[in-house]
Amino acid sequence: MKKILLNGATRSTNFGDFLFAYIFQKEVSEIVGKENVYWYESPFALSTFFREHLNYTSHFKLKEIDSLVCISGGYFCGNDHNIKDYIYRYLSYWHICLRCMLRKKPIAIIGLDVSEPKLIIMKQIEKKILKYASIITVRNRESINQLHKYGIDSAELTADTAHIINDYLDPERRISTNLPKEKKILFLHVSSVQQTMIYLSSINDFLREHAEYSVLIGTDQYHDSYEYLNEIKNNLKCQYVDVYKYDNPLDLCYLLKNVDFVVTPKLHVGIVASTFGKSVVSFPGHAEKIQRYYEQLSESDRCIPIVDYNQKKYSYVLEKYHSTPIVLNDSVITAARKNISYLKDFVLS
Repeated sequence: MKKILLNGATRSTNFGDFLFAYIFQKEVSEIVGKENVYWYESPFALSTFFREHLNYTSHFKLKEIDSLVCISGGYFCGNDHNIKDYIYRYLSYWHICLRCMLRKKPIAIIGLDVSEPKLIIMKQIEKKILKYASIITVRNRESINQLHKYGIDSAELTADTAHIINDYLDPERRISTNLPKEKKILFLHVSSVQQTMIYLSSINDFLREHAEYSVLIGTDQYHDSYEYLNEIKNNLKCQYVDVYKYDNPLDLCYLLKNVDFVVTPKLHVGIVASTFGKSVVSFPGHAEKIQRYYEQLSESDRCIPIVDYNQKKYSYVLEKYHSTPIVLNDSVITAARKNISYLKDFVLS
């Protein structure tokens, strides 16, 4: 039986990256058996959080691995600012690719974003890996365009793999809150207190006009304590506010099924909420991947980067979209499922 090595953005506790890991491990395990599925481990890959929530206890030996799968994510489209960031990116994602290439092991790259690094040596490494890969699928047109610049014309345009998370969830399960049942719930996703405070006045403008809403504050990263969210809670002009303590990525999926309106600075809380047919507005810091996503859905007006913050503009977007759900075209889900089809073809080849 083949032994498959998986790698992706696994060194944190991030919600979206965990969903990818969960889906890919489950799908590959069904083909080769869980005992033949391995994760790349290093000081820069596979956090304790991922290991525990994936129920993964194995260790790989590269000489025994038959092929490598780069699971879905945005790590070929980084937000690097300095040499340290580039080193982390290389050690987290690309070093294992080069090691597999030296040993002539096949590589699949499934459902990624691709952009051109600013550092020339990183561009050369990225291009080398992409040209070597047996299969590439990407989740937006901008990534296809970048691959064309690299002289790669064989990649397939699909969609974000997280759009099929419903295929892996219990349809009957829900996560309840302490908020009044008669109130609608605004899920205020906080990635950074400092960033959220920038546009909190617009959130309060909205809440003053919409007493029908309560607020649930939450994150997509695990923390030992969530006391830091009290600064947001204490500055919200809302009678009913609760804090969701993220410690299980699948629970956050079930929670998002229960809310009515989502305000998020990041990608995958928005993607999962969109998949569930929720109203979503995004105010991102690292905007490139997120703007690509909403443009792909023809919903670009829902996404305004924090660098373009204007109180009236943000308040207007909240008012305009709070009761207008995102309705995904069936083609988006179909395209996302193609990632799994290509994954299976690669593992079985």
